[in-house]
Amino acid sequence: MTKSYRPLSVIISPVFVNGTSLLRAFGRRGAHCVAVSSRRDVSGFASRFAHEKVLLPQLGQLPGLFADWLLSRRDLY
Repeated sequence: MTKSYRPLSVIISPVFVNGTSLLRAFGRRGAHCVAVSSRRDVSGFASRFAHEKVLLPQLGQLPGLFADWLLSRRDLY
């Protein structure tokens, strides 16, 4: 019996300097990296290791939106 291999999914927010470092570290190990930010100009969005880039409003603008997004992405876990 063979197991189906599914790469680790990692959601990283914010993706400024430290978040970009995490993207690189996990991405180099084969993880599926999702970069989440409320700004378009973050360095993590330019990283080749960000397999998905998600732009959400700032947390204070729409409370609960980030949690709703996480719940909608059950395919990641």
